[in-house]
Amino acid sequence: MRAHSGEFGDGATTDDVYHRWNNAPDIVRNGRALRNGQPVLSLEFYANDAIPRRQEDALDPLTPVYVSLETVVATVSGPLQESEANRYSVPHHYEMRPGIHSAPYWYPFFRSLHESVYASMSHWDGTGNVFPDPDDFDYRSIHKDFSIWGWQFSVDRVPEEFLNLTHVTCDGITLRGSGVVTVTVPSKCGTGVDGSRVFSVDLGPSGVTNELGGTGACSFVGNQTAVALEDLPEPGGALSLAAGVALLFGLRRGCPCRGADHALDTRAAPARPRPPRAKTPDSPSMKRCL
Repeated sequence: MRAHSGEFGDGATTDDVYHRWNNAPDIVRNGRALRNGQPVLSLEFYANDAIPRRQEDALDPLTPVYVSLETVVATVSGPLQESEANRYSVPHHYEMRPGIHSAPYWYPFFRSLHESVYASMSHWDGTGNVFPDPDDFDYRSIHKDFSIWGWQFSVDRVPEEFLNLTHVTCDGITLRGSGVVTVTVPSKCGTGVDGSRVFSVDLGPSGVTNELGGTGACSFVGNQTAVALEDLPEPGGALSLAAGVALLFGLRRGCPCRGADHALDTRAAPARPRPPRAKTPDSPSMKRCL
């Protein structure tokens, strides 16, 4: 969980949106990712109880600062992040640990944290965990060009604000925000709009300033549009259809008694001369042509 700092926005004015993008409670919903109804991701986050337990803490002039910082994490950020995780049904583990906001209290837990992270990621040698792509997920970002789970998004707007994506599936997507959003659907979906997996959605004009106060999290902020995706033609399907139509046209023009070679030849070319064939009224082929 990243703290409020100038590096990520001041948390108060028009820089607030940068802080929100780096503040776990504001983006914990990005952990909602399902495949066949089962969660793909699971989050872990921790806070200390803000109680000093070392004798050295009494001699450290920064201890009051460490206590204050961890009090904010323990009483505000941590519970808020857990609340948001529950709200969006994001699997998670939240644990309160002893200590204040200083390294001696963090170090004992670093090993277990690193082991958990290592076990959850893919490794250079091909071992480890590989997260399957979800078939239903949510995501929000302030970036104007980004990709997530194989989907690509490009936003044409001036101010910095969140683009909110909900229930992103191969069958449809809901977008909320402003500006013109260009969406590229993964080819594996085989779906798109108007025969293309690349389409644009106009969410309307943007505001005059960057997003303020985390208002982008409110459902009534920005314009919301739901887009239904349709199956795209199979690759080569149009060519196969054209070939089928040409074959059918040739068969209808040709007659079995005139030879299969002419029936399958649909090119505009003069008929080849044929040797005369003796036919009698009793000939079965003659009866078919009559």
